[in-house]
Amino acid sequence: MTFFNSLVGGTKSASKHYETDYWATSYKEAIEWIKKDSGNKKVKVLVAANDYSITCASWYKSDNIDLYSTFKTNQTGDLLSEFDYYIGLKRYGFEQNFPDANIIAKIGINGAVFSVIKKQRLNSKQINF
Repeated sequence: MTFFNSLVGGTKSASKHYETDYWATSYKEAIEWIKKDSGNKKVKVLVAANDYSITCASWYKSDNIDLYSTFKTNQTGDLLSEFDYYIGLKRYGFEQNFPDANIIAKIGINGAVFSVIKKQRLNSKQINF
């Protein structure tokens, strides 16, 4: 759903200067990725979202996924122990929350990252990109 022409350097270049996922549409792919990764296991997912944008993730969740939201930035350390995953948009710098957690997936297109999925460093294996 995001495209920028070559005048601004394409989507990758535009993502450094413009909001490329304003409506959090990448949360659909992030939730689908977590569905596949978790199988049928019950998981808790912390989503960087407010009361309105949490809908972008909750619409696609399955019964085994419980969603919680946070709209805080500058959250340090590893992912909180009560959560299995964290999804953070690049918007507002949410992808920088929990810098000690492993980034296990990046959602984007043409070199532009829209959101990241993280897991606790102790409970996950890192995927190389």
